[in-house]
Amino acid sequence: MRVLGVGVALNACFIGEIVEPGAEDRLEHARELWAASQAGAYRFDYHLSNCECLPADAGPARVVVAGGRVVSVLPLPGGSAEVTDGTFPTIEDLFALIAGGIAEGYHVLDVTYDPTLGYPTRIEIDQDVATVDDESLHTVSNVETG
Repeated sequence: MRVLGVGVALNACFIGEIVEPGAEDRLEHARELWAASQAGAYRFDYHLSNCECLPADAGPARVVVAGGRVVSVLPLPGGSAEVTDGTFPTIEDLFALIAGGIAEGYHVLDVTYDPTLGYPTRIEIDQDVATVDDESLHTVSNVETG
């Protein structure tokens, strides 16, 4: 089993409903790195913050993925004791969230990818400048594959 740290390279930022040139390419490159890792089963720490969300849906929690789906969610210190498996994402779900933000032209979509395996380590979102409480911050850390 490999334990991988949080990376800070491959940063992509989109502000003002204008997609930064190359954003799709960076996302595609990150997806290719993740696919090359052949991480069919993996686990990671996930936290959703800066949002209007229920504590049971936000973590922090340890997410376990096998066969492309979340099979277990365990609360981490500071997290809710009542996590719900169905609301926590896989890494692939987070890639889809980023792709959706690019396609929709989110007001803010600031993404940092792990430089080795490509998974997103930080995703900051503000969908619409005129909408209150649509902001969110997704963080991924302590990824283990195998």
